[in-house]
Amino acid sequence: MLLTNATLFASTVYHYIIVGGGTAGLTVAARLSENPDIKVGVIEAGLWQNEDPRVYIPGLIGAAFGSELDWAFQAAPSEILNGRSLSWQRGKMLGGSSGLNFMVWGKAGESEYDNWEKLGNPGWSWSEILYVLFYSAYEQDVGSCSY
Repeated sequence: MLLTNATLFASTVYHYIIVGGGTAGLTVAARLSENPDIKVGVIEAGLWQNEDPRVYIPGLIGAAFGSELDWAFQAAPSEILNGRSLSWQRGKMLGGSSGLNFMVWGKAGESEYDNWEKLGNPGWSWSEILYVLFYSAYEQDVGSCSY
């Protein structure tokens, strides 16, 4: 149930309150709420933007940058950029930055996944999760992965 009334939200007792309704926060909330005995609340600074064409039409890529849907962070100036500062778009809406990514999914580099395993997460190396990445991207039987 989507509540937009702060008084009603604050008067409800929850087992868990997730701060941030981005992809990760909503995933955690969904997993926790699989147990019907658990009541989960999610607090998000932005609104649900499911009808905003800047969110769901890929051809409008960039239209929401710098708008009320974007936190519009600026990185600190960097020496390697000759003192320039880069914009860092982050979605301010239910769904978070995934609402700004225009249906594009990208995977990290091999070394980033290998570092997950090095940090103490066995089974999370590039070679061990590549088949899942392949399946996610192509929705094919993982047995057809030739990697």
